[in-house]
Amino acid sequence: MRIAVFELEPWEQAAFRELEAEHTVSYHTGPLEPENAAEFADVEAVSPFIYSQLDADTLAALPNLRCIATRST
Repeated sequence: MRIAVFELEPWEQAAFRELEAEHTVSYHTGPLEPENAAEFADVEAVSPFIYSQLDADTLAALPNLRCIATRST
């Protein structure tokens, strides 16, 4: 699975390293937004934090998306 992690803090990256054994993981310090969503059209999962925009325009640009795993409550 191709996974993109957004708004990543350096201390969080270690938790995602375990996924790299079975998945392709990309790390991004900035948020997921409609303006950059097309760059991630091939991802199947995203892990955003609080500043990413998961609106209709963003989701429409991610045709392969199967999972959204937010890191907030």
